Amino acid sequence: MQSVDNKYKKWYNNIISNAKDRSIIGYTERHHIVPRSLGGTDDLFNLVRLTAREHFICHLLLTKFTIGYDKKLMNFALGKFIQTSPLQQRKFNSWEYNKIRESISEARTGKKHSEETKKKMSELAKGRVPWNKGISTGPCSDTRKKLLSDLWKGKPKSEEHAKNISKGKLGHTSGMTGKEHSVETKIKMSETHKGPKGPQKRFDSCPTCSDKNITARHIKFCKLKQVKYQ
Repeated sequence: MQSVDNKYKKWYNNIISNAKDRSIIGYTERHHIVPRSLGGTDDLFNLVRLTAREHFICHLLLTKFTIGYDKKLMNFALGKFIQTSPLQQRKFNSWEYNKIRESISEARTGKKHSEETKKKMSELAKGRVPWNKGISTGPCSDTRKKLLSDLWKGKPKSEEHAKNISKGKLGHTSGMTGKEHSVETKIKMSETHKGPKGPQKRFDSCPTCSDKNITARHIKFCKLKQVKYQ
């Protein structure tokens, strides 16, 4: 086991030493003094009975005095405490739970799955129904729309962000590319556009021909502008 001699290792050894010279009445958990992932065995001299809290503290201390790859393994081992079985009487307060999650995060930092693992994950995911399939949260409320609007209003995109958006749209085709609406859909669309339309937004004058009280369509397709650029 790769480790350093510090106060955490001293505390760990004290807990183990005290646990060897006592008998506990009630719930206990078996602990490997040298963890199996670090070469420890299941022999009696490498085992000790601890309370649930002592067991958690010992695994937390192991992450404090191990180094290198052994530290990463101990971070994963601490993370396993969340995966309790019905036989284990474990309850965590917010501080303990936070420490476990931080340990998992630290252990996974810089870790990349191998191609073999990625292939296995892909095979397992095939045919799996997403948990939110068929669940509709309904339209976005006016309050949320305003919140999102205020959040992004006036916030410029960084050059890197803009490039990422552009890169993400390369080769992207719209949902109707290569498709055609059915006759039934076309009829529905036609019926929707029939009847009187609402009032259009009007402008005081056209910047090209100076006509008064005109619409946005007039500005876009002004005949004088078409002549000007021919």
